[in-house]
Amino acid sequence: MRAGELRGLGSAISILTNPWFTCVRVLGEGRINLPRVQSALRSFALSPALLAHLAGYCRAWKPNERGVLLATRTGTPWDANLLVKRKLYPLGDSLGIERGGLHAFRHTNSTFMDRLGVPLKVRQQRLGHSDSSLTPDVYTHVASEGDVRLAAQLDAILRPNAPKNENGSGMEPPKPFVVN
Repeated sequence: MRAGELRGLGSAISILTNPWFTCVRVLGEGRINLPRVQSALRSFALSPALLAHLAGYCRAWKPNERGVLLATRTGTPWDANLLVKRKLYPLGDSLGIERGGLHAFRHTNSTFMDRLGVPLKVRQQRLGHSDSSLTPDVYTHVASEGDVRLAAQLDAILRPNAPKNENGSGMEPPKPFVVN
């Protein structure tokens, strides 16, 4: 989800009764609006674990004037920068996760979906991209173990008779490289 979509989350009832998240509003510049592009109007499934977590959150949720789920005690929607600094960074630090903004989750999500072999059209739809090249070209990052595996395979092809390690003994042939 984009930061504005996350900040515009509302209606605890819809989250508790439907395993699908439907992006129909965003919070930006202090106002709740429709998403600015048609492709951002989308639905995607939420995991059972996330639904259970959200259900617990929603039970303790106190309705506010704008009906947003992520609000301060006074009902003001969370500012994206404060959300990152006050909530995300301390949580990530406690889990040993490198610091990054909310947008880093979109890149990570795209990369994980690619590694799992999720079709490009599904990834594009879940991320709300109207341009199909944006998802693989900007949001999907090469996984380092895939690059290491490719290097070993290229070495085996280009130097088939070379010793496989420093002491000259052979090593297991590299695993096949699978393109997802």
